[in-house]
Amino acid sequence: MLQKRGAGERPPVYLLRMEPPVGTLVLSLRRGAPMAVLLPEGRSPEGEKSGSAARIESVLAGMSIVEIATPGVERSLTLRWDGGIEMRVDLIPARPALYLAEKGRLSLAVTSAGVETGGALPALPASERADLLEFDPDRLPAETGSEEELRAFLRRSVRSLPPEWTEEALRRAGAGEKVDRERVAAAWKEMVAELGREGPAVLYPGEKAFLAPFPFRSLGEGAAFDDLAEGMIAFWTDVEGREERAALLRDVLPAVTKERKRLHRLGEKLRKELEKAERFPEFRKKGEILSIHFGRIRKGAASVRLPDPYGDEELVIALDPSLSAEENRRRYFRLAKKGERGAPILRERIGETERKLTELSALHAEAESVATAEEAEAFREKARSVLPPEKKAAPWREKARKPKDRRLSIRPKEYTVTGGYTVLVGRDNKENDLLTLRVARPGDLWFHAAQASGSHVVLLRDDVKKAVPKDALLMAAAIAAFHSKAKHASKVPVIYTERRHVRKPRGSPPGLVTCTREKTLFVEPALPELGEKK
Repeated sequence: MLQKRGAGERPPVYLLRMEPPVGTLVLSLRRGAPMAVLLPEGRSPEGEKSGSAARIESVLAGMSIVEIATPGVERSLTLRWDGGIEMRVDLIPARPALYLAEKGRLSLAVTSAGVETGGALPALPASERADLLEFDPDRLPAETGSEEELRAFLRRSVRSLPPEWTEEALRRAGAGEKVDRERVAAAWKEMVAELGREGPAVLYPGEKAFLAPFPFRSLGEGAAFDDLAEGMIAFWTDVEGREERAALLRDVLPAVTKERKRLHRLGEKLRKELEKAERFPEFRKKGEILSIHFGRIRKGAASVRLPDPYGDEELVIALDPSLSAEENRRRYFRLAKKGERGAPILRERIGETERKLTELSALHAEAESVATAEEAEAFREKARSVLPPEKKAAPWREKARKPKDRRLSIRPKEYTVTGGYTVLVGRDNKENDLLTLRVARPGDLWFHAAQASGSHVVLLRDDVKKAVPKDALLMAAAIAAFHSKAKHASKVPVIYTERRHVRKPRGSPPGLVTCTREKTLFVEPALPELGEKK
């Protein structure tokens, strides 16, 4: 039987169950870490069957393997069944693939591009690599200028091996600036000889996991295993675990970083506000001096120089030229009162912001030590308890005419009126167009102050067959009047119609539309007492 471990978009892992006592052949097509390993009976993992696995199972049902070929340097495993059925598994890290063919015709192909059927079985991957056992280290150049030149020669000669093999040979030979060619050749032969010895396979975890058939001195300490199968399983599990860890942290770490930056900006802003608020004694002093010398303040003056009763020198006091002397005097007393009342609150907010910032910085540093998927999940839970709750999208976005319009970068003002209806108000001409033409649906009601420039206002309706209460219409009209140039009038005519009757003339500037079948309401400009969501 063939199965697929895991779910979602992970690369498939096929389990080919062989007749007892052979076991299960595991074929992993994980990019960067493909694997073919035979597990003894009783150690076979379970998983969810995929469509491609079911297809392979139906083709191989009742068939027997007649040949297993391992081309070696091409890193492809070929299994042939009776009936002319052939399976080839390419274990090339950059492009692992599985092909199933029946009498030379491709039945199924599982590659990084997806699952395909039909066509011809592709040829084995072309290779210019020399096999490890065929490479003769005595062919090393007689004259080598440096360790780097020798390293480059070895990597060109045996490309089927990862660079760690070259580093191991150089480490064993004690290579340096003066390269001893004979010692390097002897070290290479020693490594080849160790391939045939019985010994543990070693997994070297770290920044990049590496599996070696014997201990590599150049890589330091690693995890040893009883056989190569266990090492391969551990290698694949380590790669999968790091990928899963990265996926778990991917959506949390950016949120932590973003919140740290937000708190840093907030802290800077609060400190500036506190610096101004702590000047309340100065503001009160200036207000008292203006009260004493009230008659010397000229109308429209930007500043005034007055004697300081609390000192020996005169004091220059800045004024707002658009305000009267009395208004300037009151303004300084308001600033003093606001600062005296706000300074303790600002200090408390700064302390809370710094506490949260310290907590988030520690959390960000802690992410570096997360090593497993379990630790990553625990980190996510901890981060959720520290981060502010995610803001839910406004319900009106779900009511936009098209899914893509829900993601428009607009922030209309939002109100709730009688009957629970949502009323949206555009903040500028560009937003007016987006609100009316992209968000509002044909049956929604559109409002605008008559004969006065103003915002587009839309009342959202869930059921166009249901009449909107008169109170809701009047409140929406009052909101449209308030968000217009006629907001200071006692009564304002406001037109409204269904959105389906609103059109934008070709080439017209932003915010300009025409409408038909409109009705008029006369209302006093106002906002709802409750229900505003800015």
